[in-house]
Amino acid sequence: MRVGHSREKIAKAIIVVLEANPRHVLLLPDIINAFNTIRRKLSVERLMEEVPEMTPAIRYSYQVYAALIESVDQSDNQESMGKSETGFTQGDSAASAGFSLNHAKCLMEPLRKFAKEIEANLTPEEQTFLAALCDDTMLAGPPATVVTLYLKLRKMAKDIYNLEFHQGPKCKAYSPARTARELQKVLADEQDKATLADSSLAPYAIQSNCANNDDGITIIDKSNGTRSLGVPIGSDAFKLNYI
Repeated sequence: MRVGHSREKIAKAIIVVLEANPRHVLLLPDIINAFNTIRRKLSVERLMEEVPEMTPAIRYSYQVYAALIESVDQSDNQESMGKSETGFTQGDSAASAGFSLNHAKCLMEPLRKFAKEIEANLTPEEQTFLAALCDDTMLAGPPATVVTLYLKLRKMAKDIYNLEFHQGPKCKAYSPARTARELQKVLADEQDKATLADSSLAPYAIQSNCANNDDGITIIDKSNGTRSLGVPIGSDAFKLNYI
């Protein structure tokens, strides 16, 4: 989704994909401490490149721009926090914009390119929907493509920006026509294929479970549902209960 699309449009697009293809998978990854751990130097450089009007404010906030390219040990004093290589300080007005621009430019665009390559022979209904709004990332499509894209996203996020994804219940998977057990097996099978095809993805393999605990991502049964960007997605009973 391009800049300017509202959360309602993104959520509705996901619903359209899943209603048209109920055996598709919705994967909702969650980044650990996204704004606090992203490499600030890259984020600020991208922000000033894309929105040059913010450059004076950014330089003022961090005193001297040269400090952004220095690796300074974090400590309790405010000056070191301001110059830190990792993360944005609490309340920084540049944090959301800096993170979003980098997430979109350096992570999502390469994933879209990859998706187009592997989906060249698929019909529009079979293609994968990929969107990000700040640190909320959503993938909806055929299990094989969704799993491979997610593994690549995890690898790129770690390599480029020092970002890690939750492997516990904050990461969720749902499919309208699949039971939790069936979906768990499908995800495991597709992950085995993806890591066999590209061994560099193996360290980023996901664990899954059918219960809401810390042993892996949460697999949601078809009889239930979940929320994405504040919108209920799932069975009619789930939506009615949510409302």
